[in-house]
Order: sequence, then structure tokens, then C-alpha cells
Amino acid sequence: MGEERIGNLQRGLRLDVNPWVADQIVSDALLYRGVFLAGWANVETTLIEIAIRASCDPHYSDHRDTYPSKLKSRVAYLDEILCVPGPLSKHASVARAVLQRYRKYEEFRNIMAHARMTILPQWGATFHFFQAKSGREITYKTLRLTQEQLHWYALRAARFSRAVRKLAGKVDAILPPLTAAE
Repeated sequence: MGEERIGNLQRGLRLDVNPWVADQIVSDALLYRGVFLAGWANVETTLIEIAIRASCDPHYSDHRDTYPSKLKSRVAYLDEILCVPGPLSKHASVARAVLQRYRKYEEFRNIMAHARMTILPQWGATFHFFQAKSGREITYKTLRLTQEQLHWYALRAARFSRAVRKLAGKVDAILPPLTAAE
């Protein structure tokens, strides 16, 4: 692709964040947010796969009536079965550390996935979101992150994703494979 075509393509993908912010600053913010979310999606999917496969193992199948349908319940199920003697016991301490980090950044993940982002020069990105408090009360919140902070979170998510995939590689041979019925 020629330089002009690439530039036009990138401008076409630019979200209407703030027209007075340089293209590179917007592109970097979108890249870092995207890397964070892609890494996080890999983590969530991997944890779900481990939980599903473990639920098919005879050591763990008695610990559920039906397989949990919500992500939070699936993670709780995985946390629960790590206390049960079985094939995952050997990797329980690493898996618990993964789940602890997962929970630590879960709210941040939700902000990255669902908040509206605005960018100002030399100010960074501000994420705008609404949060239910209790009953009918809803609060409006913002989270401001510099480009450096966004970059840091993106790196952390990428590293975390790789670490979770390593864990999956270790438990791959000890858990039942997925079949079309699952």
C-alpha cells in the first residue's frame, strides 16, 4: 500500500474523539485500548475453556448441577474446583494468582470495554461511564489516563494474556478435550 492510501485508511478508522488532537495521539490511545481488550478477551476465553473442560473431568463434575452461564459464575466455579483434589491441583497456586489478578482488573476491563473515550492534547484519555449504585441510583464517573498509563495497562494485559496461555498449555494435556456437544 502507498503512504497516501495508508494515511487515508487510518483517517477513515479514526473515531470522532476530538478533531483538534493529532492523529498519532488518537491512534496510540485506540491501539493501547485495543491491545488491553484483546489481551483481556484472550484471558477470559482461556479461563472459560479451562473451567468448561474441568467441569467434564470426573474429579470436578460433581461440583455443579449445571454449568454456570455467566462469566462471573464460571470464574467462581474455577476458583472453587481449585480447592478440590484432582488434575488441576498441581497448578492451583498459579491458577489462583491468575484469578486474583483477573478480579483486580475486572472493573478496569469493564471501563475499557464500555466507556466513551475523549482525548485532549497533553491531557490524555478520559473514559466516561455510568455505574449503577443501588436501587434506582446511577452515577456518572470519569477515569483519566495519560498515554503512558494507557501504554502500561496495554503491556500488562498483553503479558497477562501470555501468562494465562502458558497456564492453559500446562493443563491442556490433563483436562478432557472439548467435544462438539460442549
